[in-house]
Amino acid sequence: MSSRIVSADSHVVEPPDLWTSRLGSEYEGRAPRLTEDAEGAKFEVNGVSGPAVVGGFISPAKAGLGFATRLSEGLSGGWDPEARIVDMDRDGIAAEVLYPSFAMRLFGLEDPAMQRDTFRAYNDWVAEYAATSPKRLYGLALISLYDVEAGVEELQRCAAMGLAGGMAWAEPQDGYSYGTDHYDRFWAAAQNLGMPISLHTFAGRARDVSDLFLARYSCITHVIQQSLTTLLFSHVFERFPGVTVVSAENDIGWAPHLMERMDHAYIRKGSRHAPPFPSGMLPSEQFKRNVRATFMQDRAGVSLTDLVGPDVFMWASDYPHDDSTWPESVDVIDQLFDGVDEAHREKITYSNAVASYRMDLPE
Repeated sequence: MSSRIVSADSHVVEPPDLWTSRLGSEYEGRAPRLTEDAEGAKFEVNGVSGPAVVGGFISPAKAGLGFATRLSEGLSGGWDPEARIVDMDRDGIAAEVLYPSFAMRLFGLEDPAMQRDTFRAYNDWVAEYAATSPKRLYGLALISLYDVEAGVEELQRCAAMGLAGGMAWAEPQDGYSYGTDHYDRFWAAAQNLGMPISLHTFAGRARDVSDLFLARYSCITHVIQQSLTTLLFSHVFERFPGVTVVSAENDIGWAPHLMERMDHAYIRKGSRHAPPFPSGMLPSEQFKRNVRATFMQDRAGVSLTDLVGPDVFMWASDYPHDDSTWPESVDVIDQLFDGVDEAHREKITYSNAVASYRMDLPE
C-alpha cells in the first residue's frame, strides 16, 4: 500500500460573497451569487441558464450526510482551509489539486468581460486559500480564452501568485476550434510556464439542465475525447511537446480504446486526410506524453492500466462533491487497486500528480 496519497482533482466551494465583495460596482446586482429560499441555497449567474442547487457540491455520498440544501449542512472545508486540512488528514490525503465548484458555471458566460473579471476574482481568492497550506493545497487558475492574449497574461499572473496550473473550456466557444493556431500563444505559455491545463467535465459552454441529466452525465466523456483528439491530430502536441493537458473527472476506461482507435486511424487512413507527424510518433505515444487523466472509482480503467502505461492516470477524491470518496478514500483505493502492480498504484495515486504539478510536499 502507498504510504502517501495525492488527490489530483478535489474542489473548493466558493464562499457566498466571493464575487459580490470582489467585483467592481459595474457588476452590482448581477455578480454571481448565492440565494436562499424555502427550497434551500442556490447559485445564480446572470447569462447562464438555471440556478444550481448547492447540495451536490458539499454532500459526499459516502459520508452519510444526506443531500444538503444549505451550506451550513455540508462540509465547510470547501471554503475554510483549516477545516479542509482536518478532513484531508481524516481521509489520508497528503495533498490536493483544487478545482472550483460554482465557478464551473462561469465557463458558460457569453459576456467575455464578465467571464474575465469573475475568473480573476476567483483566482485571487483561491490563491489566498491555497497559500494557507502551500505544501498541501495546489490551486488552479480559471483562464478565459475569449481573448487569448489576455488569457496568456492571466496565466502568467497566476503562475507568479503560486497557482499550480490552469483550467480552460472543456470545449471552446462556438466558431472556434482547438484544432486551429488561434490558441497557440496560450499553449506556448502553458508549456513555458510548466502549467498543466485542465479540461474538466461540465466546464464548457452553457447547457440547459433537463430531465435527461442522467443520460448526459453518463456520456459526458465524449466531450473531452473530442477536444483531446482535436488537439492531437491538429499537431498541437507536435508544436508544443512540453504542454500537459489534463482530462479532469472524465474517468479513464475509454483511454486505451481511444489510443488504439487513433493509431488505427492514423496508420490506415492518415495519408489521405492529414500530413504525417514530423516527430514520427504515433497518436498513442503523444497521448502518453502530453495527456493526464483523473478518475475516482473507475475499476474498469484501473484494470486496463497495462494497455496505457502507469504514467497517464491520476487518482482523485473529488472532495467535497457528491461523487467524492471522502472519508473512505484509502478503502476505495485498496479495492480499486487490488491485484494491481504496486509500482503502478504508487504512480497513479501519488507520484504522477506530484510530478505534473511540481509539488513540494511536507516530510
